[in-house]
Amino acid sequence: RKLTLLLNPGGRIHITLRQGPVEPERGLHDVPDSEMEALAREHGALIEFNTTTPDSLDRPDVSWRHFLFRLPDDGMGAMPLLRSIILNDDKSSTYKLALLRTVGRIANDSMAVSRDVDNDRVSVPLGLVALYWIRAFMPLMKRDFPQSPTNRLAFAKQDFMALLSLMSEKDLRIGMPISSEVAPILHRALKLAAKVITTMPAHYTTYPNSPDQVFQTSTTSNRNGFPTALTIEYLNSFGEFHIPQPLWLAFQRFNVWIDPTLTSEWARMMMGYAKQQGRTLSLADIHLALEWSDPVRDVVAARQRAVELIQSSQSIHCVWTGKKITLDRLDMDHCIPWSAWPCGDLWNLMPADRQVNQTMKREKLPSAERIHQAKDRILEWWELGYESVDSLKTRFWQEADTTLPGANNSTTDLIDAIQLQRMRIHRVQLPREW
Repeated sequence: RKLTLLLNPGGRIHITLRQGPVEPERGLHDVPDSEMEALAREHGALIEFNTTTPDSLDRPDVSWRHFLFRLPDDGMGAMPLLRSIILNDDKSSTYKLALLRTVGRIANDSMAVSRDVDNDRVSVPLGLVALYWIRAFMPLMKRDFPQSPTNRLAFAKQDFMALLSLMSEKDLRIGMPISSEVAPILHRALKLAAKVITTMPAHYTTYPNSPDQVFQTSTTSNRNGFPTALTIEYLNSFGEFHIPQPLWLAFQRFNVWIDPTLTSEWARMMMGYAKQQGRTLSLADIHLALEWSDPVRDVVAARQRAVELIQSSQSIHCVWTGKKITLDRLDMDHCIPWSAWPCGDLWNLMPADRQVNQTMKREKLPSAERIHQAKDRILEWWELGYESVDSLKTRFWQEADTTLPGANNSTTDLIDAIQLQRMRIHRVQLPREW
């Protein structure tokens, strides 16, 4: 922790470990690769390489393991700012960490809801920030993990506590239908969370050695009535949340390293609060509660629709080969593989021949050329599978408009949006390509 705080963005640490038998009096300890990898994740560093070299004294049973750590550098100053807020800022609660994690998850999962305010700022719905904020705190509050020295939280009032017994954090997603029983409770909880975010962490998160706020908000009067679904229109009704453009881009590119640093610091703060309160918490339980609940890998609706079409003598074709599919050969493939980007949206679920899906494509990212070649078959499936059924059509476009920028309620534009997302994932994660 201390060494990484000394590094500038792009700075490196080279650590060498001795491997082999150790004399008892030397007091050396085994350090497995997994421990070094965990340290890198917790402190937002990349392992640039690790290698083993022989002993320079030619001892056959001794070798040396080398690790080179590097701090990511976005080139725009966002990474030093994030590290300063996470590790250096004064904090009277976990609010600042929660806000950063919320923004990072939105940038990673729902970037299509953003809009450029100007060249310097990006805007997202304040209601969405409040939704992700509640989602982040729910598993921690259910386990009574302390979030401040006194554990009194301004947003954890009656409505928030009622939500803990009414729903899971996994239910809080864009497009979720809201029952008349839950709607007023969730609405009031979101409204209070938005107010707390605006007046507390957003207000007090400033640039180093400056009173200037990193984030700005603009609130609006909520429309009359309670929501029937968590639509973007509804979440926009709370106002806007403005994020500096470099910070937004850093979250999109580096959240795979930023998020573990955030959660590590969040866990450390909770352990400290618990100690002040005379409590003992399990670090493993804390990290389990901090795990973000990604979408469930569920292909039921898409598969059921494909089965209906096959049973009604409609022809279903493999989007990758054009081969006609029978029930015993039907697989529902994630076009962008789940392992690279956990997205169970309808637009991402496509019929594929089982042998092709399980032996050729598997968890590989399809190439731009392969998606281009499959375009007509993908469009045919979307029209036949989803757009011909009103309930599936509504869900299809809600999900597409949320997760993919530039869909514009046009299936042709949606193909282009998939290509852009494919390119982004390929550039950032370098998955195996098919």
